[in-house]
Amino acid sequence: MRAWVVGVLVALLLPLSARTFADSESSCVRCHSEEEDSDLSRPVEEWSRSVHAVAEVSCDACHGGNPFEDDEDLAMDEDEAGFLGVPDWEEEPEFCGACHEKIADGYGQSVMAAKLREGKKVAVCTTCHMTDGHAILSPTPREILTEERCGRCHDGGRAIVLRDLLEEINARLGRARADLDATRHWIDVSVQDQEVEKLSARAVVIAHTYDAERIAEVAAVAHERLEGVVIATASLSSEAGFRRRLGAGTVAFLLAMCVGVVRLGTTSSAGSGPQLPATSDDEHGADRQ
Repeated sequence: MRAWVVGVLVALLLPLSARTFADSESSCVRCHSEEEDSDLSRPVEEWSRSVHAVAEVSCDACHGGNPFEDDEDLAMDEDEAGFLGVPDWEEEPEFCGACHEKIADGYGQSVMAAKLREGKKVAVCTTCHMTDGHAILSPTPREILTEERCGRCHDGGRAIVLRDLLEEINARLGRARADLDATRHWIDVSVQDQEVEKLSARAVVIAHTYDAERIAEVAAVAHERLEGVVIATASLSSEAGFRRRLGAGTVAFLLAMCVGVVRLGTTSSAGSGPQLPATSDDEHGADRQ
């Protein structure tokens, strides 16, 4: 009974974890939520809808400061609290790369990063990922690589080429994951899981180079390896199916054997009839007298 009650409480409280985290631990969220200036309060509402909130990544993870200090000056002290504030646009790749290191490495290999190092204003992290303020989500290539956005500086058709390549990779990754999900209940597919996630991580990194040729190369490799994963999964699924059929057949055979033995025992008992008690010769002699 106690375990059941605990389980119910956990189920009820888990959906509130992100809000509880923000409200109880971050003075940044509390103070900014109370600001009358919408420019200061709006980021909190936006953040609450983001992947960062779900992952319990709060303000200080990006902007520094002390989220446990209620005094505004102390909480945002650059020396004592390590407050960073809002980065300038040219600092964004390094700023976001503190957590998204591999993605920042991919961006660092792009033409845009090269232009950025020359001091030219180019697309950076927020250009694509903060179109709705701090409500940062996990957008798809179709949402980011648009002719309108990329066409400001490039041929819009190039964005479509990149988008189609990345969407094809994502589609193949999705099919491979679906095949694995259908099989994992019956057999170990951890090796195939690791291969799929490794290819997915590689695709995310190379996507941020915005290099169509390199993305096409990675796509070709990913397609070949994912095809191998699909074939291996089909083989495992077939093996799992054979095992299930063999197990079901074995169980059915044993049940039939048990039923047969029971019936045989019942038939033998019914055919023998009631048995009279044996009598000795002395008893017969006594009866005759």
